[in-house]
Amino acid sequence: MKISRLNIREFSIDECPTIERNNIGGENLVVFGGNRSGKTLTFNAILYGLYGRDATFEVSPGLGADVSIHLDNGDVIYRGNEHTYEHDGESLDAHAVTEYLGQEAIVRSQFLHSNINEQPLSVLDGQDLLWKIRTVLNSDLQAVIEKHATAKNFIKHRIEIERRGGGDRPSLDELRRERDAINIDEMQNRLGKIEHLYSLFDSGEIVNIRDRLQRNDEITARLQELTDQRTAVRDTLRQKQRELREAQRYTDQVSDLIIDAIQELPCPVCDRLVPESTAETRLNRGNCPHCGQSRGLSELKADLREQIDEADESIKPLEEEIEALQTELEEIENEIEQLRGEDPELAEVDSLVQTALDNADYDIETARQDTEEWLKEYQETLEEDKERLADIEERIAQREAVIERLQASLRVAEEAFHDVAEECFTDEIVYFQERWTENYQALAPDLASTIEITRDGTVNVPGTRSDGVRSYDKLSSGEQRLLNISFAFTLAQLAGETSDGAHHWEVLVMDEPLTNVEEEIQEHAVSVLVDSDIQCIMTTSNETIRSLFRPRNVKNLDRIALEPTTLDRFA
Repeated sequence: MKISRLNIREFSIDECPTIERNNIGGENLVVFGGNRSGKTLTFNAILYGLYGRDATFEVSPGLGADVSIHLDNGDVIYRGNEHTYEHDGESLDAHAVTEYLGQEAIVRSQFLHSNINEQPLSVLDGQDLLWKIRTVLNSDLQAVIEKHATAKNFIKHRIEIERRGGGDRPSLDELRRERDAINIDEMQNRLGKIEHLYSLFDSGEIVNIRDRLQRNDEITARLQELTDQRTAVRDTLRQKQRELREAQRYTDQVSDLIIDAIQELPCPVCDRLVPESTAETRLNRGNCPHCGQSRGLSELKADLREQIDEADESIKPLEEEIEALQTELEEIENEIEQLRGEDPELAEVDSLVQTALDNADYDIETARQDTEEWLKEYQETLEEDKERLADIEERIAQREAVIERLQASLRVAEEAFHDVAEECFTDEIVYFQERWTENYQALAPDLASTIEITRDGTVNVPGTRSDGVRSYDKLSSGEQRLLNISFAFTLAQLAGETSDGAHHWEVLVMDEPLTNVEEEIQEHAVSVLVDSDIQCIMTTSNETIRSLFRPRNVKNLDRIALEPTTLDRFA
């Protein structure tokens, strides 16, 4: 579709030029004027007419903005107080422009802003580039790719749900930590010591031990001192180990959070896929990983980074403290064993025996009753821990089995996605690459060369022997402008060739497109565009470029007169 009539009134400001071209008839149009004549406003007004105020390049339409675009197939788009799309005599919602003309994301790539940083190849990432090409050339195949991509990301999401839990469901890592925290061996060892202590009461040996401890000689005094030290060191050691686990858990969870944030997930607004590389790049820039807009993430990221650094910095000192405490504990244990070896009567005296007697004030019957309670309590606790451990292990096994099945499904979806994407690359992407190269070389025969699109969507062109293959960001501004023009021009060409496709906008709209390009190349490029089957609408302040258009295809603009400021009277 091309523009046959164009009417623009009061776009953005009252002084905005009024455009009434009722005889365009699908032909080219050059909007000519100097600075502050409204060229960029006119460029944005067409985009506003198609897709509304959010589609423009940082220009806000005024409340009285009124734009009507008549297409050469008879359809009409009205955008002002009312937004309508007329098709076959029926008045439809303005969103019908997407159905009959094409998706905004693609059509907007055929609007070339004067600022090179706003042009398609400067703002598109590789996956977006591939998506646009596939959608224009084979929307059905692109739909299949999106179906497989959606399946992939749905399965990944399901895996994350199983892994991370949510609500009342703990994460898989939390279940594993809970399982690891249940030390059955330690409980059984402790229970064995209590059973041994109880046997000392049955055998009567506990009386001899009590009598030996009550002598309160140098050895027993030192043994008591060491036992107290050991208890204090063990308590401190347990506290430091808890602190270390917490610090490690925090850094691990933050790492998981960062990984999760760059998973390939569909945008919740447009349902478009946001590839991992794109999301990661946007996050690194402090932008939303879905839409790419600035969301003030810098302070959040700085705060998060600071907390991570603090946690990381605390780990090493904690590890050193734990190592020192373990060494101290080992030395205490060795000295206790040495003392027991010096006095055979103290062989049966361990911390549990000494604690039992101390708590009972060395009363045998009280100590026996306490030991019976301990024994019963530990036996019950051990059984409960065994049951809880079995339950946790079963839940972990079930969760891991579900994840394993999902991962198998993910591999199938990834293979299907890869196969279709590869088929599309060899058929559609390579074909577009060839057409793009032809147009690039036609616009600037002495400058342009072969264009290569890689499988990840990177655009490369050959360089000289010294610089080799160059990516888009390594090109000169003039080369970048010509590459963008030829890219948008190719999209417009294909819109006219795929009548049953999803893209029908056969118009190239450009605002001062050839700034910083050599004069000879400018004239040649414009001549190629004007002589093509594509409708070219261009703004320019260049007299030579205007002369390349037919006089009836020229719209001259006058400089917009601005209201004097309150300071002008002091000039």
